Amino acid sequence: MKLAVTGVSGWLGGSLAAKLAAAGHEVVGVSRRETQIDGVRWVKLDVAGGEGAVKAFFDTHGPFDACVHLAGALGWCDMEQALDVNVAGTRRVVEAGLANGAVTKFVVASSV
Repeated sequence: MKLAVTGVSGWLGGSLAAKLAAAGHEVVGVSRRETQIDGVRWVKLDVAGGEGAVKAFFDTHGPFDACVHLAGALGWCDMEQALDVNVAGTRRVVEAGLANGAVTKFVVASSV
């Protein structure tokens, strides 16, 4: 399967991406910070960067069989960041992924 995993610079996203790649899946991992994971192609993407950037990712690197959305701001952030990254960022990922059929299956983790 070809999978997109957001938040690969974090513990959960990075661990999942590594396991999926080791299992033979084609994994494209995205995060704000550069991340090197064996077998994972990394793409810089900030889900809070706006709808155009997220849509461009899916248009350029898709289609995907599924997207695992794990990007998020954790307890260190303020309310504005949490809403922009965790709520609006999730909306951006889902809407952009659905546009033009770039991805139809999502796994989304809840956040703080």
